[in-house]
Amino acid sequence: MNRLFDMYYTTESYLFPMVEEEIGEITGKMKEFLRILEVVRHSRFLTNALRWCGRI
Repeated sequence: MNRLFDMYYTTESYLFPMVEEEIGEITGKMKEFLRILEVVRHSRFLTNALRWCGRI
């Protein structure tokens, strides 16, 4: 399968339902933002300096 199709399928089938289960219904803008995060793989840009280091 094509990588782009794989990402779309994963986002639509798994990510959106998981987020909706946690926070309720998500808007079109939220879905767009989640798609961008899925494509960009934002974790590549987070260094240890940017990670949470406080108490929960």
